[in-house]
Parts: sequence; structure tokens; C-alpha cells
Amino acid sequence: MIYFTDGMGIYPVKRPHYETAFIFLQDPPESVKIPVWAIRMVLEIPDLFRALRQAEEDEPELLDWDELPRT
Repeated sequence: MIYFTDGMGIYPVKRPHYETAFIFLQDPPESVKIPVWAIRMVLEIPDLFRALRQAEEDEPELLDWDELPRT
């Protein structure tokens, strides 16, 4: 499971039966404690747009830019 989060939440104490990645859009504060079983990744906004552009180049028929939120 890919879980986009700010880290402020309640999580299961026990590890689920599947891998779970916690994706942060910026480094969370030190006070944020994520479960030890979670994969932690910080993904910066420019990285997201870079990945979208690459996806459009690789398989343009799968991506509709009009459906994406504007920033």
C-alpha cells in the first residue's frame, strides 16, 4: 500500500500482511513517529512533476494532464 501522509495519524500497532510505504511530501517533524514496519519515503513536489513528465514521454496515452490538480 502507498500511503500519502503528513504523519499525523493513528496507525495499526501490528504490521499488516502487506508492505506499506508512507510517502511524505516534505520531511516530517521529529515529533512524528511512524510505525517501525512502515517504509518511509520523502518525495518532493518537483520529483512528482518530473515523474509525471517522464510518464507522459514513456506512455502518453495513460496520462491525462487535465485531470491533475493545479498548483
